[in-house]
Amino acid sequence: MSLEGRLEDLGLPDIFQIINLSKRSGVLTILKNDGMGRIVFNGGNVVYASSDSKSRFGYTLLQKGFISRADLEKALTLQEAHSSKKPVGTVLVEMGAMAKDALERELKTHIVDVVRDLLTWTIGTFQFSLGKFADEGIVMRSGISTEFLLLEGARLEDEAEHATGLDSAFAEHNGVSAQAEAVDESTPMSPPQLDPQETLTGLMPDDGAPAGSRDDVSPSRRDLALLPAMIEELSGPVSGHDVILMMLRFAGEMMNRAVMFLVRGDTVVGWGQFGVVVSEGSADEQVRSTAVPLKEASSCRDVMDKRQCLKGAWPDTGWNRYVIDQLGGEWPAESFLAPVVSNDRVVALLYGDNLPGRDPIGMTDGLEAFLRVAGAALSKTLLQQQFQKQRLGGS
Repeated sequence: MSLEGRLEDLGLPDIFQIINLSKRSGVLTILKNDGMGRIVFNGGNVVYASSDSKSRFGYTLLQKGFISRADLEKALTLQEAHSSKKPVGTVLVEMGAMAKDALERELKTHIVDVVRDLLTWTIGTFQFSLGKFADEGIVMRSGISTEFLLLEGARLEDEAEHATGLDSAFAEHNGVSAQAEAVDESTPMSPPQLDPQETLTGLMPDDGAPAGSRDDVSPSRRDLALLPAMIEELSGPVSGHDVILMMLRFAGEMMNRAVMFLVRGDTVVGWGQFGVVVSEGSADEQVRSTAVPLKEASSCRDVMDKRQCLKGAWPDTGWNRYVIDQLGGEWPAESFLAPVVSNDRVVALLYGDNLPGRDPIGMTDGLEAFLRVAGAALSKTLLQQQFQKQRLGGS
């Protein structure tokens, strides 16, 4: 799943929900004019976070007195020499400079602090890149749930605002402004001149990559603009039928035609459509009569096997030609076909194109992300239905 866009179109809380519900592992990079942040996910949970506006984790441990400067310098040297680039926290534990329990506790505090800061970024760009999670040397494998981070960030923000209000009131009571008090404070110690590559470099690109400029910002995207509202609607009580209709509706906002196919055994069969026009009879009936055997070569089988979206011109094969004929006979310049995965198996395929026009389909990252979230929702819905049947059967 490649997810990228502008924070103005899709905020970090919504991005968190997408990654969490789809249980993805990878790196979310956030860029703005004066900084960069990275959040590392494992199975939808956060295992590391860094921000240019916050101290690196190793230096934070140094400031709090958990480690010495010599410990940090040695850990960074060992980290650089290790081929898999272990996180600096893991190196500190292996050195015996810090207990694992204490490190996990401080890492959790550090992640909450960094994420709280990143949640204030409302202008910039983001990109989520899938990555295989490197188990070696990872201290916090299970990570922190995004729900906890969002709630904790909001709680700490409320506490900070309350404390700021008390400080201001106290300063005014004593005839001294908060600004004057801040000027009188001593200058904080500067960080050591080291190269603290403390991100999970076994999972992500070099954390020292330069921040992008405003020229890198992608234009506004309709698929990403639609995503938050669709996910919010999906989070309410919905049936399996409703989930499938929502997938069709999302596609209908982006393409002229769409068809939902269900996987039944070794066959893909039509379920519903919008925008399809046929020369004779009912388009709905024509779609429902469509059946593609998965044992034969076709784009449907390719998407089933690879579990990846196919976007572009379809190969002119026998079963592809059959599908096109069932949908009216005109061959589109570009087609979209994506899998819907539920309970770790492909249960449906979503097809779309822009016929009768010839316009390109455009970016579909938001739609693909929604299909993954919808697949997870479908799994939950089916489990609830099975549970209710068991309860009724036992009563």
